[in-house]
Amino acid sequence: MWKVIIADDEPKIRKGLRQNIDWSFLDMEVVGEAEDGMEALEISEAVRPDVLLVDICMPLMSGLAFVEKLQSFLPDALIILVTGHDEFVYAQQALKLGVFDYLLKPVSKEQLNTVLMAAKERLTEKKYMDWAAQQVTKHLPFVKERFMNDWIGGHLTEIEVKEQLGFLQVPLEASFGMILVKAIDNMQFQEKSEEWDRLLLLFAVQNVVEDIVREWGCSTVFRDRKDNIMAIVPFDGKNSYGDISATITAAVERYVKTTVVVYYKAEISGVREVPLAYEQLIQEAVKESSATPIVMLAQKYIRDHYVREDLTLQEAADAIKISAAYLSRLLRQEIGVSFIDFLTQIRIKQAIRMLHDPTLKIYEIAEQVGYSSQHYFSTAFKKVLGVSPIEYRKGGIK
Repeated sequence: MWKVIIADDEPKIRKGLRQNIDWSFLDMEVVGEAEDGMEALEISEAVRPDVLLVDICMPLMSGLAFVEKLQSFLPDALIILVTGHDEFVYAQQALKLGVFDYLLKPVSKEQLNTVLMAAKERLTEKKYMDWAAQQVTKHLPFVKERFMNDWIGGHLTEIEVKEQLGFLQVPLEASFGMILVKAIDNMQFQEKSEEWDRLLLLFAVQNVVEDIVREWGCSTVFRDRKDNIMAIVPFDGKNSYGDISATITAAVERYVKTTVVVYYKAEISGVREVPLAYEQLIQEAVKESSATPIVMLAQKYIRDHYVREDLTLQEAADAIKISAAYLSRLLRQEIGVSFIDFLTQIRIKQAIRMLHDPTLKIYEIAEQVGYSSQHYFSTAFKKVLGVSPIEYRKGGIK
């Protein structure tokens, strides 16, 4: 029941208010009475009422002063001021204090019932609104994940996406990128993988990814409907997605003792491009997941270490504990290219992303993707794309 306090310095009025109203019908209960403002304040602190009937003119502390102090610790309580003074100044002060209603004595039973019914409706409405807010907060992670999946799946309009981004408080920078992290089960890499329940495994990987991308600023991490861990992260042209990929794989291997493969789309300009970017990442992941575990591990090792100019087939083979000749044969059989060709593809793909940053010089890009000289880098770049890095930067591929 809603708790009520009556504060009036006249006992007869307090008695009349208490006895002339069917409180149980209103789902209310009078839990305290006070004859002055100080006593009313003490009782309010003790019982935390929902509704207060307060006379403006009381000894020790006026009704208006009492209301001001009460609102400092019970801001949601509904206050009904009762006064024998029909003066504008009192009504004006009451409105400024935000009281629920203002009644002039003598107050009829019908008047008071009407005001109390309105107070009950307000309290009930707030109760359900508070409950709804609690439920939204409780289920927000699930609602947010469903929205993110609908967005990347292309099931929402641009207007719907923008509206829900605001409502669900999903941070999104003007320029951002997307990361897809795919957990690979039942595989060995350096150390024996622990046996994980599938859902527990995904939960653990997602926690690691969240910790890492948080350092990049406002990011959103969620799980897609294919059990990939997705991340939307800010992109300012200076971020290295290659670095974050290596950080994620190393951290997952260290803390979760399992292997992941990371794919990324470095620059997405606008919410409409998200479904296409996601589809491209999925296609890339599906294409590689058709390979045997050995080839997938080899590809992962190359991605994680392509920046080293001395990376060799033998080193990759040693890392996954097979012979170099066997690895070379598997790469040609399953992905149709040699070790050096695949390594070159990875390096050139990263170089293309970096060429969009005008602050980076060609020789700097060459060094950052694993080439010891600009000349060697330019030769490899032109062999793959048919134009030099300088020509690509000026006008791209014609």
